[in-house]
Amino acid sequence: MNLSLEEWDRTIAGLYDGILQPDLFFSAIAAANKTLDADFCHVLGVTPEGQVPLNIVTIPSYEVATGVYARHYVGIDPWRQFADSQPVGKTYRSSSLFSPKFVDRNEF
Repeated sequence: MNLSLEEWDRTIAGLYDGILQPDLFFSAIAAANKTLDADFCHVLGVTPEGQVPLNIVTIPSYEVATGVYARHYVGIDPWRQFADSQPVGKTYRSSSLFSPKFVDRNEF
């Protein structure tokens, strides 16, 4: 993928706008999906108790899979275990965590 700095800035700004104006959030996620030339994009919010109050998908057919995740996998997902251990505001790149050791710990 070869994004210009302007495209990247516009995508990130759209996501921030979507956070500040929830009515814009889905369209911001869909725009990011298109900009990144991804097959699918999702945003999942999980509480420390394992509830899933936020679940946005860019392809409606994936809603079934995200429902299954919320009912079963949320409690065993090693990615969530990592994310829950991080301080609020900490950022990280997902791809830096997906080593064979990390992936071997999950049921997916």
